Order: sequence, then structure tokens, then C-alpha cells
Amino acid sequence: MRIVSFDCYGTLVDWLYTIRNFLRFLKLPDDALTTFFQIENRLILSSKFIKYGDILKICLRETCKKFGINTDESLEESLVLCFSCCPPFPDVYPCFKRLKELGFKIVVFSNTEKWIIDSTLRTFRNLIDMIVTAEDIQCYKPSRSAFEKFLEVLRTEFGIRDPSEVVHVSAYPWYDLETASSLGMCTVLVDRYGYEWHVKVRNLIELPDVVLRMSMSRAL
Repeated sequence: MRIVSFDCYGTLVDWLYTIRNFLRFLKLPDDALTTFFQIENRLILSSKFIKYGDILKICLRETCKKFGINTDESLEESLVLCFSCCPPFPDVYPCFKRLKELGFKIVVFSNTEKWIIDSTLRTFRNLIDMIVTAEDIQCYKPSRSAFEKFLEVLRTEFGIRDPSEVVHVSAYPWYDLETASSLGMCTVLVDRYGYEWHVKVRNLIELPDVVLRMSMSRAL
């Protein structure tokens, strides 16, 4: 077990901060955030693949329409640009640095586009071995197909033979951990939002020691 994969938005960077502040700037009420993500969930579960930047635009457009707020193409494009600059959580760099010192490969698996995540993770790019996006595999998490395609990429690039060789880390059971676990991947929840999971860390600074113990246990 030498590969640790991460969800990005909500796990490594604070997308709620970015989206909430954008909606507040437009004078939308706080409960508009719930509407925004209900639309996002509907779109990523659709059988038709839509680029994530376009999903963000649709979410903003439909949310504003529901609350009677005017928007336009430039504001929709502005949201995508702001989203690409979501701020990282403070524990990401110490975690990545320690994992690299321990010899682990770091992979990011995200429901987004390549240019967006390249902008988001530019500060940490030298510590990341691979980024796989929904654009690459043409489908979205939490679908089983998305994780099967992700595992196939890892087999090709790193020669893994079994899903249990990968530890997948996310702040979201629904987006990530439930499907990853069902396919045999090891999984860890980082407690950003109060969800429960059978293996959980309070923050990413705790993660390297947990992953190391899991790796040693698997090797026995």
C-alpha cells in the first residue's frame, strides 16, 4: 500500500467558502447554498456528461432564478474562475510533505476539469504524483464506473494489482468513500463536516500516521 488518493474540493480546499461567499455577494440568502448543491448533485448523477465548469454555471443560473436574482454570462464565468482559486485547508501541505517523506505516492481524484484543478492545486503540484479528473474519464463520482476507471488508471500508471493497495481520503462518504469502499479500496474520512465513517481523522495532519499503520498492517 503505497498510494494515497484524495478527493479535492471540500477535502483539500474549501469550496464551501468560495461558493458561499460568491452567493452572498449576489445577495442570495444562506439557504441558496443548499439549492446550489442540490442542482450540482442532480447534474453529476445525470447520464449525460457535462464539463464541471458548465455544471457550476448551470448551478448558479438555476439558483439565482429560484431566488429571483439576475445573473449573466460574465458572472457565471466569474464563479468558475473563483472556484479554480478555492483556498487550501491549512493541514494539506504538512500532510503531503509527510506522506512524501514516508515514500507514498499522492494522487488526486476530482469531479472537475484539468485546467480548473491545475489552477486550484498549483501551490502543491510538485508534491502530487498524478491528478485524475472527471474530464479525463468522462464520468463523475460517486458512480461505480468513475472509480472503476480511476482504478484502471492506477493499474496502468503504478502497477497496482488490488484496490486495497490504495487508501482513498475524502471529507464525504457519499461523493467518495461509500463507492471506493465497495470496490475494495481502503478509505479514510477527514472530519471537515461532522460525517461519520469507520476510519476517521480529525484533520489531515493525523493522516500520515494512520496510513502508515494501515500499510504496515496490510504487509503483515
